[in-house]
Amino acid sequence: MLKGKQADAILINEKELKRIKDSTKMVGKEQEAEEKKRLAEEKQRERDAAELLKTKIKTLDQTRTKKIPITTYHRDGVETTQGKAQKAMEENLDAVKNMNTMANFAKCATIRQRQLEEAKELERLKKEDDQRMDMMMELERLKALQFHEEREQIKKQNQLQGLLKANC
Repeated sequence: MLKGKQADAILINEKELKRIKDSTKMVGKEQEAEEKKRLAEEKQRERDAAELLKTKIKTLDQTRTKKIPITTYHRDGVETTQGKAQKAMEENLDAVKNMNTMANFAKCATIRQRQLEEAKELERLKKEDDQRMDMMMELERLKALQFHEEREQIKKQNQLQGLLKANC
């Protein structure tokens, strides 16, 4: 090796050489074509097996549905479907539409009335709460006034006593 320059050759050990040889296979065009043909045949066999299974399941399903009688659950489902269709047809009649509109208006009016009553009740409760708070604040104010008056009286008494002691 030259100093500061890279050489074109490298040394590898025996294990590494064996690994490289094993991982690379030399395949000719004929072998490659045979491999492709084998893979295509394998895929076709899998498709055929899947198709056979699919037809078998379909035939079993058809024979099963022919043997099982319709249950009351299914009969009820059919009847409800017919009932729904009949109801939908009746809904399209003008008289029914008018009646439904009036019923919906009545529901809305009832709900609005309840909302108004609830708003009045909330207003009444707020007024009561405000009155109670006003009363409490007034009581506190009166207590404070009484406390200050008592303090003033005590102060005046102390001043009088101080004057009397000073004069004596």
